[in-house]
Amino acid sequence: MYLLAVWFVVCFGPGFASASVPTVFVSGVSLADRDLDASEIGGTVEWTEPTVTTAVTGYDVGFAYDASGAAFAILGSLALGTNAVNIGHDLVIGSFTNVVVYTVNAHGRQATPQAEALSDAVAIVSSVTFADKDLDVTEVGGDVTWSPPSDTSPVTEYYAYLATSQ
Repeated sequence: MYLLAVWFVVCFGPGFASASVPTVFVSGVSLADRDLDASEIGGTVEWTEPTVTTAVTGYDVGFAYDASGAAFAILGSLALGTNAVNIGHDLVIGSFTNVVVYTVNAHGRQATPQAEALSDAVAIVSSVTFADKDLDVTEVGGDVTWSPPSDTSPVTEYYAYLATSQ
């Protein structure tokens, strides 16, 4: 007769924390949209590092469908000591509703990220007009006019330029 014995050992405590994903999290996640086109985001994602970072080696930053990180699309992996990443402009947000930041280490990402709801700033001029008052065939001259957006708070300046198409 053979006796089969199986033991499972589960260990808890501070001595085992280094063998797991981070449990600390960042705070103050923010993204002020600097891309003023509808359905596009641009600017700098910023956050405050956790006060204790002994089990953290970096951060994964990206967009998600909700605050819990569903359908996470990574924008970048950053080293510990970094608390901002510029995402440029013209980034189409699609169905994403949140920017999220995970703490990470060699064992993976924290279970739930810190999130900030996306706020798409839109400021588009309307009623653009130009009447060419230069009589030369290959030259243009005159005033360009437009109506400003209803909310001008995110606007810092206007640019007018010539283009061959819209």
